[in-house]
Amino acid sequence: MAKTEYVGFRVHKNFVVELDELGKLERKGKSMVIREIFEMGIEEKRKELALELYNKGDVSIQKAAELAKLPLLDFIDFLESKKVSRKIDVGNIKKLLLEEFDVEV
Repeated sequence: MAKTEYVGFRVHKNFVVELDELGKLERKGKSMVIREIFEMGIEEKRKELALELYNKGDVSIQKAAELAKLPLLDFIDFLESKKVSRKIDVGNIKKLLLEEFDVEV
C-alpha cells in the first residue's frame, strides 16, 4: 500500500453534503471520494498551470507537457481542446516526436 499522510482542512457544509451524496451513489466512503476528487483536482491544476505558463511564453511546449505530466502528443491534444494556438518550432517538434517514439535518424 502506498504511503499516506494525514492532511486536515475545513470545507463548507455544502461540500460535505456533496461528498455524502457522491459516496452513496458510488458506494464509497467519504475518505475515498475525497482522495479521488483531490487526485483529479491535482491533475487538472497541473494542466491548467502548464497551459498558463505556455501561453505566457514562460515555458516551451515540451516543458509544459512535463509540468502537466502528460506525453507531448497528449499535451498538444489538450492545447487543441482549449483552442490554444501553438508556437511551434518545427525542428524542435520533429526532434521531440522522434524522441517520443524512440526513433533514430
